Amino acid sequence: MKIVALDFGEKFIGVAFADTNSVLIAQPVEIIPNKNDGSEIEAVSALCTKLKAELIILGYPRNLSGNSTPQTTKVEAFGDKLKVAVEPPLEYQDETLSSVYVEEQLSEDKKGKKPRIDDQAAALFLQDYLENKFRNKK
Repeated sequence: MKIVALDFGEKFIGVAFADTNSVLIAQPVEIIPNKNDGSEIEAVSALCTKLKAELIILGYPRNLSGNSTPQTTKVEAFGDKLKVAVEPPLEYQDETLSSVYVEEQLSEDKKGKKPRIDDQAAALFLQDYLENKFRNKK
């Protein structure tokens, strides 16, 4: 199964990909600018077509107590738009602290800037999804 994972952010959407027919490893793919004008939905749709995605995993933010956050509502609204615009089914995956974890692992570049982490955060929670859904069944 070809799976695309999305880490939704107000400025960027991180994208990761995995193909469960080959190796169960999630890989960062790209970062899509989120202009909140519909172009992000078109970009995700085009990428899903290009990658022949059969499933979309959308990161679902929660606080450390497991409760919804203000970002959760934004992710749900984005998910509702995606369900209408793209063919593959959509599932949510807990993404608690994925961006924080990835950011801690990265170092600053020579100019003191950290690289964008959105696609790597998507790969992190996609890997968690793969571990829970596929490796445990073998």
